Amino acid sequence: MSEISISPPLEQALLTFLTRGDADGAFRELTRHFPELQTDPEHLAVLQRWIDLSLQFGQARHAFDVLEYCANYPDAEMDLMEGMCRLHLGERDEAMDLLNEARSNDKALPRTKARASYVWLMERGNDLRSSGESAAAIEHYQQASDIRPDLPAPYVCMGLCQNHLGDIAAAESLARKALTCEQAGVEAEAYHLLSQCGCTDDASAMAEAISEILEKPGLGDRERTLLLFARGRFLNMEKNYQEAFDSFAAANELRAAKNPYDPEAYERQMDVLTEVFTRDALAKAYPGANDRDGLLFIIGMPRSGTTLCEQILAAHPDVFAGGEIGTMNELLAEVSGDFEIEGPNWSDTLDEEQRASLAERYLDSLRPESNDFRWHTDKLPFNFLSVGLIAQLFPKAQFLFCRRHPYDIAVSNLEQHFTEVHPFALSLERIAHFTLAAQRLAEHWAEVLPDRFHTVSYEALAGSPTEEIPRMLETLGVPWNENCLSPEKAERSVTTASSRQVRQAIYTSSSYKWQRYRRDQLAPLYDALPDPENCEDFWPES
Repeated sequence: MSEISISPPLEQALLTFLTRGDADGAFRELTRHFPELQTDPEHLAVLQRWIDLSLQFGQARHAFDVLEYCANYPDAEMDLMEGMCRLHLGERDEAMDLLNEARSNDKALPRTKARASYVWLMERGNDLRSSGESAAAIEHYQQASDIRPDLPAPYVCMGLCQNHLGDIAAAESLARKALTCEQAGVEAEAYHLLSQCGCTDDASAMAEAISEILEKPGLGDRERTLLLFARGRFLNMEKNYQEAFDSFAAANELRAAKNPYDPEAYERQMDVLTEVFTRDALAKAYPGANDRDGLLFIIGMPRSGTTLCEQILAAHPDVFAGGEIGTMNELLAEVSGDFEIEGPNWSDTLDEEQRASLAERYLDSLRPESNDFRWHTDKLPFNFLSVGLIAQLFPKAQFLFCRRHPYDIAVSNLEQHFTEVHPFALSLERIAHFTLAAQRLAEHWAEVLPDRFHTVSYEALAGSPTEEIPRMLETLGVPWNENCLSPEKAERSVTTASSRQVRQAIYTSSSYKWQRYRRDQLAPLYDALPDPENCEDFWPES
């Protein structure tokens, strides 16, 4: 099959069309030069390049439509191109099947088999990484890297997995390896990973390098956001806190522009939850409730210490650390019509069969191996919204609420690039508002569930672990085990924002970090929250 390709001048002309969003105009220009593009398989290289350009500029639907009218092309090559289109269209299962067909087809061109295998391995690795199977994910990324050792993506992804597994040195090495690759537009991922590793030897040089990249035109919002967060972290390592704050604020401003925050909606949500889940409602015995024992829900504001608490419990041989499980919030949203619950007697409208079904659906979402353990943790911070429903479905479930200085929570959220965007965390004004709403709800749960709602202070836990950890275990009814004093030794994959911190011995350096920043930078917190020196009683206590 002869190699007919797109000339550089023609590609530049096509890019001009695509840059302004005119995929149809670009395709007309392409077919003016190659009128038999959709019928002559000798134009395979041209078609493949066109599909790649279309996907690069967000024109997956257009690319897919072009392929529908292609005839005479070999199956394997069509499977690869269609699979790539479906990936970009979000049709993941169909895409993976097509890519697997292409990589397994003996008649496929070697380059087709290689590319299909590379993409399939990367996507499968991503699936495994998102489910916490970091070691298995690394195996897939390594195979992808063997196919394309010149591309940085496998190194970054392996680095993320090593970070989750606690091998920070390996993660740093892989991030630096990715930075040596010469593929344009990928520095953001590598610098972001490197900043997460906490390497301080060349933090100043890293911050300067990122500043130079940020001056370049054509950066997308996502790349710019990652670079700004990374720059902020490196500047913090250099104790250049004022510039670091500005970098974090700029990163969040980019995200906030696309993620609006509705303060009234959150206030209504808190009102409804406190109206429905009263002390009387939670004191009832509901038919259909599940008597599963040992469920421990670790809750609180994001960045309040939930990961540290779970890691401490995970070091216990009888505790299974479930990580962040989103099932309960999904169930609450489902049964309450997105929180449009009517009246305080809403709980009584669920019948026995519905309650039993909801409870089983949550239990079915837990990993099967957890059944071998006496206790099971779910540390999704936002489960503090679902406390009422959880308490009714599982009368033996317990809640551990993490208390931390609200100013520290605020700046820690501002500094953190969450993979899943939390609209409330994208400015100090938003964080302050959400914190007050969360405080009100936490006080309600403490009042209506006095025997099941327990609290732990992050500052006390970090400052006096030998005293606070035994107390925390006793409160939850978990027998003492000395392994809990060394949570950094627990062997498990941690995929949350605190993955590096929990691999270290318990430390106090994250306490009172709000003091790094100037009062004018923290003005939204001073305006909305109590004075920072008077926040000891901000959150409820057991």
